[in-house]
Amino acid sequence: MISVTFEFLAQARTAAMRNQARVQFASGVDLPAALREVARQQGDALQSLMFDPQGELRASLLVMVNGQFVRATESQALSDGDTITLLTPIGGG
Repeated sequence: MISVTFEFLAQARTAAMRNQARVQFASGVDLPAALREVARQQGDALQSLMFDPQGELRASLLVMVNGQFVRATESQALSDGDTITLLTPIGGG
């Protein structure tokens, strides 16, 4: 088992109703599977922010693993102690 910390920023924080969550996964879990599981655990608001009606990750979702931006669809294996940060672009004038 590995433990991964998810940090929620901007709209992701509002949708998750928390700043972070620690989730346990089987060793070898990849990023897309971890994103699906955390969305499922955190509820409908985060799920609809992260996934479109067809179940695809939204292109607007920004994902960092250990402080480095990555493509959310990358099949990168996660390791114990990794931190995944989720945020959405912030617009303004």
